[in-house]
Amino acid sequence: MKQISLTIPEKLYDESKRYCSLEGYRNVQELILEMLRDEIFKKNLPKYERILKQAQKTGKRMTQEEARKFIRDF
Repeated sequence: MKQISLTIPEKLYDESKRYCSLEGYRNVQELILEMLRDEIFKKNLPKYERILKQAQKTGKRMTQEEARKFIRDF
């Protein structure tokens, strides 16, 4: 894990804490981490869909290492 420091306006932090309480997040850090994951996944979804179509087309199953290499090189 890598630790970062983030400065946000106090009102946004207070609203984030309220949102966490309502939605069941343990803390604001957990909320931010999930939001980052979601955003990165959404941005990469077309890439993942192309990888899946290619795999379905070839019918070949990849090892985990082959899949990592394929994604890196894609």
